Parts: sequence; structure tokens; C-alpha cells
Amino acid sequence: MLFGIGRNGAHREPGRASDYRLFACPNGAPDRLYKVVGVDRISGEEVPVCGPDPVAFAMQDRAGRWDAYATHPRYVIPFAAGGFTDLPTARRAVLEMCNRFAGDGCVAAGEARDGFAVWVRNEEGQLFLGTGIDEGSALADARSKCQPQILLPCKKVITRLAGDLRVYGPRAREYDLRHYGAAALPGGTVGSDRTAWVAYNMDTQADADRYALAACQRENTGNRPCKIVGRGLGTQFYGYSGLDGTKGMFTLLVKGSNTLIDPENREAAMLDAICKSRGTNCKVVGALVASDEGEGRQADIARLKWPLD
Repeated sequence: MLFGIGRNGAHREPGRASDYRLFACPNGAPDRLYKVVGVDRISGEEVPVCGPDPVAFAMQDRAGRWDAYATHPRYVIPFAAGGFTDLPTARRAVLEMCNRFAGDGCVAAGEARDGFAVWVRNEEGQLFLGTGIDEGSALADARSKCQPQILLPCKKVITRLAGDLRVYGPRAREYDLRHYGAAALPGGTVGSDRTAWVAYNMDTQADADRYALAACQRENTGNRPCKIVGRGLGTQFYGYSGLDGTKGMFTLLVKGSNTLIDPENREAAMLDAICKSRGTNCKVVGALVASDEGEGRQADIARLKWPLD
């Protein structure tokens, strides 16, 4: 049983031992369930050796079975449940799982069957689902929905073979919970005061935008209207300066929202994408997070300052 909802239908019995053997295949793999895995040289000649293709066997086991997905506005990880023979049951199961974990507020976010599903995430913490007959096509589908008008490829969150019996989602309710943030600048550019206003630990994106704009505008009366230059769930806002004198901000979502853990060095990749096209080099001068981790988080406004040149 999965959170009170049983997966319907009979499951495939464990495969026969002969399904997993290695065998000589001088003419190549006999069918789609097997692939060439090596070469036998004992006879003095190179004879291809075939064995089971784990993905092909897994797809056969899950044929016709549904994956269903749900998302919650405060988490940057999707929820997934699979192995169902009918879609309505799959949808109910994943929504029940999500709402039981998050408390409420989950929404149905798609489904997949007889193929792969890939979730990706943009720098604002938004999630996008792609599906396809293999992982590559599913990833391309997801990124085609995620990437318009962004500088870096959207990060892959999870790949699933549709119909997988395992559930997926955030692991710790408080630790994985994220808050919204927004950064504002007068006229959308760094002014003579070299200051950006960042709202953080907000419950909604609308709140974050409103408070960031209000804080910026209070100290820029009569100047250009303040504009939002970065926003997102659990994101980080970076200020940068270039050797050519340019200044600006960018937003990144990296693992570890308040520890600046960036194993893929996306910070450097973003600086290159922004600045090298202009023929200059840039450096980060400061960063603020949209969402503190742990309990006792308080909504507030912070200032990000650029140093004097």
C-alpha cells in the first residue's frame, strides 16, 4: 500500500536466470532486451558477447504502468509515484503523498508512461517536466520548456523510468522547505549609491517582489522607478563588477541555499555568459540568499552593496 492507496494490477514475477546470462552473439544482440557487453578472445578470435540491457528489461517490467507527479509552491523538488495501471489512481496517490508531506497546497504536475521522465529546474526554482522514449529526448523536452531567455542550461533534478515503483520527493519537511526572495534596483541598474535591496524569507513571490520594490523606492524618491532584477524560490542573488566598469546582478539556484555550495561552478559559468560576450572579465562582489535554512526564519530586507571602484 502507498499512503493508503494500493497499486493495482499484478506485478511481473522475478525474471528467469537465463534472462541474465552472458552468451556469444557473433551477429549482434538477438533482440532489444540484450546488448553487446564485451568481447570473448578465448578462441583466438574476437567474438562479441551479449548480456541483458538493464534499461530494456526495466521498461518491459514497467510497460503500460503510469508515473504521476505533483509539485508544491514551497519546494524545489517534485514528488513522484509510479507503478499504476490506471492514471486516476496514480494521480490520487502522488497528491496524497505530497499533501501528507507538505501539509497541503500540492498540485498535479503531469504524468508519464512507457518511456522516461526528466525534471529540470531553472534559476528561479521553477520545475519543468519532459518526457521521451529515452533519457536524452526527455531531457531535451524538459529544457525546451525551461530555457527560453536564460543564460545557462536548466539543471536536471531527477530522471525516472516511467512506472518505477519507488516514490520520490523531498526528504525533510523543514530542511527542504524554501522561501521566496526578490532583488530590486532603481531603474533596474546599479546606481550611484551602489545598493540593491533584497527581500528574503517571504511566503510568496508576490510578497517578495512588493517588499523589495517598496524598500528600494523609499530610498530613491524622485529617481527612476525601482525594478525587480532577480526573484525566485530558494535562490541566491549575486552582485558583480566588470573590469570595464559595468555592474549588475544575476540569480542562481545552487545546492545548499545558504552555503554557496556550487559543485558545477555555475557562478563562474554565469559570469562568463554575462561578461565575456562584452569582451571583459567580471567578479562577484557579494551574494544574498532568498531563503535561510532551518527553523525560526524571519522575513526581512537586506542591502547588497558594491564596493567603491
